[in-house]
Amino acid sequence: MSGQPHLVPSAPRGGVDASALPEHGFGPSTPSWWGTIGFMVIEGFTLLICITAYFYLRRNFDSYPPHGFAPPGLLISTINLAVMLLSIPVAMRVHEAAHAKDARRVARASAVLLGFGIIVLVLRVFELNTLNVRWDSNAYGSAVWFTVGFHTLLLLIDFAESLAIGLIFLLGKEEEKHFTDAADDVQYWYFVVGAWIVLYAVIFLSPRLF
Repeated sequence: MSGQPHLVPSAPRGGVDASALPEHGFGPSTPSWWGTIGFMVIEGFTLLICITAYFYLRRNFDSYPPHGFAPPGLLISTINLAVMLLSIPVAMRVHEAAHAKDARRVARASAVLLGFGIIVLVLRVFELNTLNVRWDSNAYGSAVWFTVGFHTLLLLIDFAESLAIGLIFLLGKEEEKHFTDAADDVQYWYFVVGAWIVLYAVIFLSPRLF
């Protein structure tokens, strides 16, 4: 009836009114952060299986690499590892700018980080040519190529994501949610670099130490 006041449904007893919460955030409060963590856990277990297979197959050979095969070359792989490590301060600037919601700083730092990504991928092409074994030569070759190849796939995935996010900021098309995306992408880059530190020790250094 026209004389009755308009009633607003109240929140359920014991419930929480979340209408005032921000739609986008950072860290564990966002689903995208947990999604990124999930990817890293899955891919981390895959890399762990690769490492386990590498050392398990070692028991089948008198020497590792097998006789007639030189250890993977160190020069290019060491340079590439250095480039990845040098990219970390740039990634940190992207992360800080994203949390500050400074679109211009995110765009500039992302462009530099993409440059590092291109250098890493180009070096990886040369790096593959220094493994000194074909993937089908023996079990050792298969383990080495699959491990390095899987990490290369992670590099490509991260570069594609970084490129997409970077272009959004460089073109000035960013929205609130893209700051969260930029921060999560940096988190994934930390994982990719950290994984390569371990794989570098396994594939390139261990044959010379043990």
